[in-house]
Amino acid sequence: MSQAYTSGRVRIRIGPPTLHPAPPPRRDAATDAASVDLVLKALDAGDLEGAAALAGQALDAGVRHPAPLCVLALAHEFNGRFAEAIPYLKQALSLLPTDTSTMVALARCLVGLDRPKEAAGVLDMALGLAPAYADAHAFRGEALSRLTLLGEAEKSYARALELEPTNLVARAGLASLCGHFGEHRDARAHAQAVLAAAPDHAEAALVMATADIEEGFPVTAETRIRGLIATHGPDPALSSHLGDALDAQGRAQEAFDAYGQYGEALHRLHSGQYREDDVLKAAEQTAHLLEQIPMDRWPKPSADGAMADAEPGAVDTHVFLMGFARSGTSLLGLALEGDEQVEALQEQEPLADALKHFAGPCGLARLMMATEAELAPFRTAYWRRARGAGAKLERRLFVDKQPMNTVNLPVIARLFPDARILFTVRDPRDVVLSCFRRRFLMNRYTYHLLTAEGSARLYRAAMQVADHMDRLGALRILTVRHEDLVEDFDREMHTVCAFLGLGWSDALRSFSTRVRSRGVATPSASQLTRGLNSDGVGLWRRYAEQLAPLEPYLQPWVERFGYGVAPTHKAAPEPIKYG
Repeated sequence: MSQAYTSGRVRIRIGPPTLHPAPPPRRDAATDAASVDLVLKALDAGDLEGAAALAGQALDAGVRHPAPLCVLALAHEFNGRFAEAIPYLKQALSLLPTDTSTMVALARCLVGLDRPKEAAGVLDMALGLAPAYADAHAFRGEALSRLTLLGEAEKSYARALELEPTNLVARAGLASLCGHFGEHRDARAHAQAVLAAAPDHAEAALVMATADIEEGFPVTAETRIRGLIATHGPDPALSSHLGDALDAQGRAQEAFDAYGQYGEALHRLHSGQYREDDVLKAAEQTAHLLEQIPMDRWPKPSADGAMADAEPGAVDTHVFLMGFARSGTSLLGLALEGDEQVEALQEQEPLADALKHFAGPCGLARLMMATEAELAPFRTAYWRRARGAGAKLERRLFVDKQPMNTVNLPVIARLFPDARILFTVRDPRDVVLSCFRRRFLMNRYTYHLLTAEGSARLYRAAMQVADHMDRLGALRILTVRHEDLVEDFDREMHTVCAFLGLGWSDALRSFSTRVRSRGVATPSASQLTRGLNSDGVGLWRRYAEQLAPLEPYLQPWVERFGYGVAPTHKAAPEPIKYG
């Protein structure tokens, strides 16, 4: 019989101690089998530490069997050392390539290292071998959630529960998804089912805490989160949620400190991953170089440029929706999707090939000198990647919604000079505070939003790039103020529709009903389900003291976009008019 080990959200299955492959002739098979048996007995008794020690001894003695390798991997995983667990799991799979339990363990560690795409691939292999393996479906849901494929993630969780109604990973995953979409009653029901079976389940407890905050019980949420910290020890995610509970009580300094602990911890964790692809450094350098370009030096588009040779399907109007994270792009994008002529791609990066090619200190110069023959392949690659990300390109107007594309405006201007740019702005202080407070999926842009100063610096650099590109007259840009859109939705959307060549449709107003069906993965999802609201307008005032050190980065843009002048500053210049 196979033996199983279960602890919280992790379960491994290890078959009977049959050696595979057979040991060299000089080894004693019975002795090796006995060593493996001791490891499994310790594991079955719940003594993971003892099992790991015995597993190490067995491997040192030359035993070749997947069980000791999996046990050592599990010990590393339980201590958060995912990178150290992976070599053991890969070695176990080399001994038993079809072991789906080991594949799931490998996928868990890949998710722990924020490598969800690789994890999903491993889980697809496992499900190819064992289609009814509930844990594989459950962890596939977790990997897909990290990839922002929330609709597919929900299906995977649901399938896991069909196969195994007591699966805690799937139940907790559904709880998190419901909480993300603001469905707190359903979120509580799922979370309570998890906590009934595993009272110390951190993910489910955090879902409950979020529901507490949203339903007006922040003190209860704080108590719950501090209990988790006492049980599980310091954890970046717990610090972030604690910040939310403190914020809801008006305890600004304590909340700001908690968000800072979360951000600094993740900033250190991911520093190596994004050291070679430093978006902030590149954006600041681009802004500096653009400032030096005379107005008449930016290349004029060739007659056969823009969409030529790009195979864009039925698209005849190409729109880039950008600004900055937390500036209102999700609201505007969902509203536009109410028009049956519009297709939107949510926060992907089909520009990846061009961005990589024109990166580096000399990238802007090479971009400006590039001929149409050099640009055309990158245009084609853009549309190919858009299709690969799920775009059908069967509608007249295509919206590429990526808030951080502002720093990529020079590349967009050369590849797609006829594109239309919707540029959302919001009070810079609210933008940066929200970026600092919210929990984003990690990528090369959001890495810099983990600290308040990083958020402010990247914001300044992005706005400088937009400012200089507008001065060079390279693109058609319409600025949409988030606060104006919230205050008078119909008026602002009429302006947007006119800019894009769309007619008015009442369906534009029903954006809140599309949040779940479109699987909106941004932190604004739960807010958008409530419809138009001004809850976040002026929130920065509560944190004015904490944001004061960021004034050199933000105040010029506060003034430029017309959000008021601090008493210590001179009168603001005329607001910039994009387009």
